[in-house]
Amino acid sequence: KNVDVTVGQNKKLIPKFRGPYVVRKVLDQDKYIIGDIEGFQLTQRPYEGIVGPDRMKMWNRV
Repeated sequence: KNVDVTVGQNKKLIPKFRGPYVVRKVLDQDKYIIGDIEGFQLTQRPYEGIVGPDRMKMWNRV
């Protein structure tokens, strides 16, 4: 989920979610390490972070 709170930016106009990402590893206490999908990187720097299931949404490739 996108939680960007930049001053002067309207929350209604920013995307609700960031990604897509792939789950790289499952950690204890219901946490996940996520990262960019190979060949689908949105920024110049590769992203990797730890998130909980409340911040994730299922994405199906069609």
